[in-house]
Amino acid sequence: MSSIGIGLGVDYGIYLVARMVEERDKGETLPEAIYQALISNGKSIIQIATTIIAGLAIWVFSPLKFQAEMGVLLAILLLLNMFGALLLVPSLICAIKPKFLDKIH
Repeated sequence: MSSIGIGLGVDYGIYLVARMVEERDKGETLPEAIYQALISNGKSIIQIATTIIAGLAIWVFSPLKFQAEMGVLLAILLLLNMFGALLLVPSLICAIKPKFLDKIH
């Protein structure tokens, strides 16, 4: 179960960083690339995470205690992954300025 939650969380970060690379390839500055990635793919990340979290939250009504607890824990993990992708990843990219986001010209 944890690998599902972690895997989806990694996907959120990959979506966002891939969009940043596309924007940098268009010639945008790093702050503008981050902004455009958050505006476009950030909305998708929120929609995907919300949909999955809503489905998992229904598990709380399961008569099986393990399944109910795992549904809640997985929903919390996906919520934290969403916030990490939308807040932590852009912040770290601004601070670290990785070389793969440098313009190639």
